[in-house]
Amino acid sequence: TPLALFFFFFTINSIDLSKGVFSGSFAFNGNPSGEWSGKADLKLQGASLIKGSSFGLSDTGLSVVASGTPRVISLQEFNVKDQSILFKLSGEISDPLRSHGEMAVRLDTELQTEGKILSALTGTEEISLKGPLTATSRIRGPLGRIVFDIQADLTRASIEGAGRITKHPETKGAIAIKGTLSNLSGNKRKAPSVDGTLGFEFSKTSLNSTDGKPAIRDLDLYGKSTFDYAPKGMDLKDLEVEIRRHSNKTFLAKFRGNIEGLVNGAMKINATVNSNLDNDFISGLGMADPKGFRFLGHTTLGVKIAQNAGAYSFAVDAPLKGLEISFGDLFAKKQGVDGSLSLNGVHSMKLTKLNAVSLALPGVSLGATGKIADPRQDLTEFDLLIKE
Repeated sequence: TPLALFFFFFTINSIDLSKGVFSGSFAFNGNPSGEWSGKADLKLQGASLIKGSSFGLSDTGLSVVASGTPRVISLQEFNVKDQSILFKLSGEISDPLRSHGEMAVRLDTELQTEGKILSALTGTEEISLKGPLTATSRIRGPLGRIVFDIQADLTRASIEGAGRITKHPETKGAIAIKGTLSNLSGNKRKAPSVDGTLGFEFSKTSLNSTDGKPAIRDLDLYGKSTFDYAPKGMDLKDLEVEIRRHSNKTFLAKFRGNIEGLVNGAMKINATVNSNLDNDFISGLGMADPKGFRFLGHTTLGVKIAQNAGAYSFAVDAPLKGLEISFGDLFAKKQGVDGSLSLNGVHSMKLTKLNAVSLALPGVSLGATGKIADPRQDLTEFDLLIKE
């Protein structure tokens, strides 16, 4: 029944309300025809929203104002307020005690995020989100197939991604998620699942080099994808992410591909990247030593990434005809000259190991292996082989 949706929240394994204590007042009025009204003002103390974390519900206020008949429940007010959370729910639920009953509600949320709140997603351990997040959600439909539309505003929040990308407070940040939540009716033969689309836009972000300093400032990021989620995991399909300079909207890069295993699994990425490369952009990606390599121009990269524990194996292949490339005084390739680059290795937070690097140019080929360490450890080693 639609009422089960509210009780479902309290049965999620990660939520621990066992130590919570309720106090407050409750009033209810009804008549023989089934019409009723109610009001509650409660406090919840000592509960943990997420087991094993400090993200709790301390001195939380719960206020409810509702009325109804045997056929319709009207929620004028269903508010939950804490130091870090504000939920405001309103709307109607028809036929609340029947499986075919429907709901049409609106949920306004403000969440004061702290640190690595996305750590439940595989591959996001290095993403930190701090500051207030506000969202408006519209939810409608029967319990077996709930349609939702979520619009989130992260303008006041800051985001740090693996030390490489930074979104500052008071710069535009928006996320839109639309989809369908299915099989929430308690059918044991079918697990709950979610599928839908998402989009995001972030303005005036910074791309950082390996030493943590901004390599390129004021970048705009745009993205969209379809997704599906089930207990086995979450996948992003047909993901597109585009990066442009904020000032003149110059195109820098576009990522197209699929990401599998964001939840409860090893993450895999299969994608292509179209990019206009320059030294600043290369430095921001951590792919070049500014004292050695020089890249300039346009290319398309084929990228494969697979996660194993805290490390990521990767393979990259790229045609080089549209690039100008040089390495010190050893060689130089002009744009329009054929060439190809392939490399594979393993990346972790402290070390990138290049198992094989192959650069083929007319009349010469270069092979290399090496290590690029965290710049604070001051360790970079390469073995270079040049053949004519």
